Amino acid sequence: MERPLVFRLAVLVLGLTVVSQGQTLSFDVRPPPPVQLKSSHLWNITLQNPTLDTSSVYFHVEAYAVEGRAVFVANTQDFAVAPGEQALSARDIRLTDIWCDTGFGAFAEPDAFLPEGDYTYNLTLVPEMTLRSFILQVHAPARLKLVWPKDGAEIRDSLPLFVWRPPLVPGFRVEYRYSVSVSEVKNGQSCSLALSGDACVAEYCRSSQTAWRYGGMAGRLEPGRTYAWRVQAWDTAGAPVDTSYSPSRAGSFVYRPGASPAESHSSFEVPRAGQSVSGRTFLRVKSGIPDAELCVMEYSLGSDSAPGNWEMVGSFPRTQDCFVGRWSSDSAVKREKRTFGCPCRLRATVLDRQGQPDESAVETIVNRPPGRRRGCGCH
Repeated sequence: MERPLVFRLAVLVLGLTVVSQGQTLSFDVRPPPPVQLKSSHLWNITLQNPTLDTSSVYFHVEAYAVEGRAVFVANTQDFAVAPGEQALSARDIRLTDIWCDTGFGAFAEPDAFLPEGDYTYNLTLVPEMTLRSFILQVHAPARLKLVWPKDGAEIRDSLPLFVWRPPLVPGFRVEYRYSVSVSEVKNGQSCSLALSGDACVAEYCRSSQTAWRYGGMAGRLEPGRTYAWRVQAWDTAGAPVDTSYSPSRAGSFVYRPGASPAESHSSFEVPRAGQSVSGRTFLRVKSGIPDAELCVMEYSLGSDSAPGNWEMVGSFPRTQDCFVGRWSSDSAVKREKRTFGCPCRLRATVLDRQGQPDESAVETIVNRPPGRRRGCGCH
């Protein structure tokens, strides 16, 4: 079968519209319901024709597995789109020129359940060349999950790290914002009751990161006391995500301050200590911890931050025998009109599958100004 030639961008952005010269028609796709997905759930479309003429168009659809391999390609029949809006559903769609990789025929069958996995799903309106690209999640739904501290863990750090996994809701992947609540657990209280009261010692709001370093305006943790914590996910409009999956269940930990073991099994490979970095920089951490699973990166600008005021870079999954991520060093120093180099401390916290932490830190120079050899000028 000879597939039609269709223009595609090399870099795809969620919900991107590609505008070509003289484009007139466009379309919107309504997100599928949070259920076990069928291909019919992906065809909830509204076509917009702002002109006074009826136009003939069709859709070119593609699905790619997470590693970039094409698994499904097809076209639809032609549509006559009159001026105004026109709604389309699965019953209006007839696929032609179908190609499916082995095991992915459900993409061409309206009533078949899609195979589990993550996909890039592209819809292109032809000949207008309007493109919508989504990350499609086909998994059993999962509730937002607390990762660290483990429930009942004893922690020593006065500025502990909190880590969680986002809720998994079938359909198009969306961006979440998170809030974290920490409350002391009094005698006879459950964790849920402690969190529902007024004795909140810390509340961290609306970050897109799935990790948070306790500190800043948070209340002091008292030695020997038990604390409960919980995370809530919100959408970008500020509404809570489906309550079946968020908030998380409540977790607890006991604060017992003490010296941490001096030995570290993790270390920075990139950047090296004292190295000058600029722009978007690769971060690479090597870890010798058995069952190491997750690495959380943070930074603190020594001349522009209070001690212990760490900002999150992000959480990176393991890649072979190391953790690799990217960090925009420019954005870290463009505060209060400070765009010159500053000493910066990078910290990596590696967690194993039981949530045990191991930390490594390195000091570097961010965006060193040309010709400046000593100091950073942060005054």
